[in-house]
Amino acid sequence: MFLKNCWYVGAWDHELIDGKLLSRVLLNEHVLLYRAESGKVVAMNDRCPHRGALLSQGRIEGDAVRCMYHGIKFDCTGKCVQIPGQDMIPPKMRVRTYPVHEIGHLVWIWVGDPAKADISKIVNLPYMTDRNWKGLPGYLHYDASYLLISRISPSCTRIRSAARKSTRTSRNRCPSTRTSAVTRWSAGI
Repeated sequence: MFLKNCWYVGAWDHELIDGKLLSRVLLNEHVLLYRAESGKVVAMNDRCPHRGALLSQGRIEGDAVRCMYHGIKFDCTGKCVQIPGQDMIPPKMRVRTYPVHEIGHLVWIWVGDPAKADISKIVNLPYMTDRNWKGLPGYLHYDASYLLISRISPSCTRIRSAARKSTRTSRNRCPSTRTSAVTRWSAGI
């Protein structure tokens, strides 16, 4: 179970260049991200509603994406705009799209109820565009449950080993982490 009615980082801006279709699994949802020819970032379900083929295996045509299984074309709103060899397009033939917003070098996506997507709720990260800060865009891949990762405070500089019992005073402890939770985590990894 995930919190879906909030903004998540879906990609770095440099990953959406040169007509690239980027496939991601975000909160157990298969999502296709791409930058349309107009420059707009688009996020939609990565499955064609016709036969379930991956849209990320298709191609960008203008602001639309074409599924290469049967050639069905969807615009950036998810609406089917062309079916080869067929003039009548079923009105319900569409792909789910997600609200998406680009701030700084990050592409933010809202996987929950689109009516609740509020751009003002996106976390402000001013150092992402400040020239005085240097950094490398990338990812930290954890081979652990997200529940364990979220228990460790970024302000913690020490992780206590299970083999060593800590007798440090409370002023040296991380304020937002319980020692027992960190000890269990470090013993299991």
